Formats: sequence, C-alpha cells, structure tokens
Amino acid sequence: MAIPDRARFPAGCPELEWVLTDDGSRTLRHRVLDETFHSGCGALSETLVVYLDHSGVAERLHTGRATRVLEYGLGTCTALLLTAALAEACRVPLVYTALELHLVSGDLVRGLGLVERVQQAELGECWPKAVPTWLTDHCFDALAPLQADLAHWLDQLPPWPPGPLPRITSCQLGLQTTLELWQGDAQGFPTQQKVDQDREPVDAVYFDPFSPESCPELWTPAVYSTAFQALRPGGILVSYCVKGTVRREIGSVGFQTERLAGPAGGKREVLRAVRPQ
Repeated sequence: MAIPDRARFPAGCPELEWVLTDDGSRTLRHRVLDETFHSGCGALSETLVVYLDHSGVAERLHTGRATRVLEYGLGTCTALLLTAALAEACRVPLVYTALELHLVSGDLVRGLGLVERVQQAELGECWPKAVPTWLTDHCFDALAPLQADLAHWLDQLPPWPPGPLPRITSCQLGLQTTLELWQGDAQGFPTQQKVDQDREPVDAVYFDPFSPESCPELWTPAVYSTAFQALRPGGILVSYCVKGTVRREIGSVGFQTERLAGPAGGKREVLRAVRPQ
C-alpha cells in the first residue's frame, strides 16, 4: 500500500521537518533516516491508544494509583505531555523517566500544536473499540501550561555533546509529574540502574525508539531484558512494532506478548508485553 503524500513544513532544524498526520496532529520526520517520530496515520491517536491505553497507564491514573513510566525515545514529548496532563487532571503523582540521545528544542515543543489538536479532536475516533467513558478532552486541560513549562526547561538546558556518560537531569512539570531525563545512549541505562539501588520498578514501559531498521541497536534482547528488569511484576511494555522477530525476542527474555488492535485508521495491530506476576 502506497504511503500517502502528507503535508510537510519546515521545523527550523536542518535534519527535521514537521509532518501533518492523518488525524490532524503533527509529528517530526528525520530527513536523514527518512523516518517519522510517530505514525503518519495519526500521532495523537497512536499515543493515546498504544501508549496511554494499552499500557494501563490511563486506567491507573484514573483510579488514583501513583504511576511510574519509562519511555525509550522521548522524541517530540507527545507521550510525556499527554501522560502528565492526565496525571494532573486525576491529581495523581507520576514519575516519568525518559531515555533520549538527541533532545528536541523548546521551540519544537512549542510548535507541536498538541493543545489545539486535542481541543479539536473527537477522542472516540481514535479508539478501535469504545473509548473509556471518563476520558474526554477535559482530561488534558493542563496541556498548555505543561507544554510551556517543558519548553522553557528545555531552553535552559546547556548544550550537551553526546559522550560515553549520560547526562541525568530532572524537573517538575505541574503539581504531579516528576520528569527524570536520562540523556545518552539507552543501551547504557542498565549501568545507571546498578548504581542506583533505590530505583523503584516502573509500572509501564513506552518502547518507542526509531524502527528496528533505523535503530537496530535498541531492538535487542539485551535492551528488552533491561526493560523487563525495570518493570514491576505485572508491569506492561507497549510498542508500535509488532514484527514477528521483535515479539519472539521480547518473549525470550521473559515477557508474555500479545497483539492488540492499533488506533482507528492506523496500524492494524500493536504490541503489548507483560512481565508475569
């Protein structure tokens, strides 16, 4: 099936450009890799369904349970902002650990257009099944101040040339979300976990690096094993990638894997992997 010719426009960065996805939300395209940060079928839909819903994070926050998330590939910060906004609406503490080698700028976060898109969206159109009755656009009312705070914080970060050691920083977003940013090669994340013996297990892993073809070093049993160890028993890893080789290798480190319906109008199936109790 041919990929539609979607609208593109400058992002103010030589290697990146904006792409208007099919649900009206924006994502970035990496010109060198020729790969988008989200599905061209809908960045907002993919984030809401694959990451917030299929991971169980939305339900946890709605039912008042403090939640910890680990994301591989912070990208445009869409998943972070939507998860943080929901935590704010539900008044539930969220600790969000993000692994990213190349951070986007504050200006790119401001240009995401996420606030306007959520306000205009019919959230029920994103879901392959009935949308949770409690989930409305009002659940994301805190998006605007959170986006502004995150963009400002990114503006203040000094330049960091990638090197052998990660840069580890944190900030508070709103009243509920603590962002722990691990800037560096995600393959090195286990080293930090071994140093930090007090690190609590996470409830969900958003596994969202570039594709196995573009970023094969992150789609390995060693990385999956790290994610497995980071999760609590019963914790859930979710990803847009449902390739047979990926499923088998994720299963080989102890996960129980299953294919779930993707967002309406997007990928037919996506991946959920559970660490057994």
